[in-house]
Amino acid sequence: MKKLIVGEKWKRYLASRSRHELRAKTRFTDYRRRKAKSHLGHARPKHFKKDGIVSGPRVFSIIHNPIGMIDFFDQMEHMAKRRNVIVNLSNVESMTPDAIAGLLAAIHRCKSTGAHVKGNVPRSAAPKKMLNESGFRNYVHSRVGAREHAEMGRIARFTRSSEAFNNRFDQFLATDLIQFANQRLRGQALPHQPSYSVFSEAMLNTWNHASRSEDSREPWWASVYVDEDRHCACFTFLDRGVGIFGSHNLTLKLSLLSNLRVLNSAQLLKQIFKGEIPSTTREAGRGNGIPGMYAHCRAGRIKNLTIISNHANGNAESETYVVLPKEFVGTLLYWEIGL
Repeated sequence: MKKLIVGEKWKRYLASRSRHELRAKTRFTDYRRRKAKSHLGHARPKHFKKDGIVSGPRVFSIIHNPIGMIDFFDQMEHMAKRRNVIVNLSNVESMTPDAIAGLLAAIHRCKSTGAHVKGNVPRSAAPKKMLNESGFRNYVHSRVGAREHAEMGRIARFTRSSEAFNNRFDQFLATDLIQFANQRLRGQALPHQPSYSVFSEAMLNTWNHASRSEDSREPWWASVYVDEDRHCACFTFLDRGVGIFGSHNLTLKLSLLSNLRVLNSAQLLKQIFKGEIPSTTREAGRGNGIPGMYAHCRAGRIKNLTIISNHANGNAESETYVVLPKEFVGTLLYWEIGL
């Protein structure tokens, strides 16, 4: 038997079978790519074999550390073009819920290149607790037992995938997040109209303005996290589209001021907050989205309203408007409600 196996005829047979299996595997891979391209509009991405590590900043917060988080997201997406990504959060010392939605959006973008993404949790107790209780683990693979935490947050999304929500404004999703927050805060699943109106405007604005082309729709992420220590619910709405100042539907006034650089992006955001930039549609009742959010914040119905988009960072409560030296690609809305 040994002589037969090592014989020249047997070797030729094994080599021929190996070549046949390789060709069959290649044909099957090509078939899957063609099928994916016909369904998705693009070829199935190739997967990488090498890994690269990207470390999160100590202050893991878009609203408090926008530049650090922009650098972190850029590193993730740059790495994902050529390697799998390992997200190292072990040195994170503080965290806010908006950054968790941002992390999920970054993971989603990295996976679209074919990269696998994996990582760890912070060593510090407070950010580790927030990450585990936020709903983050519903969107990532976790070891057995890792999901067994108190549910203090929920995260929802709209993407172009088959598992996504289909309509441009999901009133049930917004209502669910708000009622979840009030159930944890007040013991009753009550509505909150100001938060509902913010979600409504944010979803419609992303649908109408955030995409890079009129033929596609930009994914978005919406979340709530109930901070027991601060006795408040923290809401986030995030898309990674073109941002407020990158939309092809800019109003004439905003486009003119932006192109002529009469006002910087922070000053323009301030004017948008205060309703001094008209709606792109010129329809009655439109153009009140962000000014309406601003009015809710100034009246105390919501707190700490923050918008970060492109090079602008504005907070309606503190009336601070800052130009970011590095662009945040997309738009982030963050606000809170308390007891």
